[in-house]
Amino acid sequence: MTKLNKYWALTIILLIAVIIIGGVLAWSRYSPAHPIEISLPPSQELEGEIYLGGEVGSPGYYPLQSGDSIEALLQAAGGTTDNADLTGVKLYIPAVGEEGEPQKIDLNRAEG
Repeated sequence: MTKLNKYWALTIILLIAVIIIGGVLAWSRYSPAHPIEISLPPSQELEGEIYLGGEVGSPGYYPLQSGDSIEALLQAAGGTTDNADLTGVKLYIPAVGEEGEPQKIDLNRAEG
């Protein structure tokens, strides 16, 4: 073996040793992830009123209870009009104590 071949052989052996030692150290420090515990708070009971406006038959406040679906609420408001865009339905939940907007009434259609 020439001096250059000895140098390359020594370099390769040294690199293999570094890779093996690095792998052993990395494996020894590895600790599998501990399971994550997820706890959800109990769901809140919904009760109160919800305002339905826009392109519904009878805009206004309607009773809201747990389990009510959007479809059921829309039906309670007289269904949607032909101009309704159901891809843009918005839900707004006010903060506690926040005043709601005043309800607009069409005087031509108001019942006495």
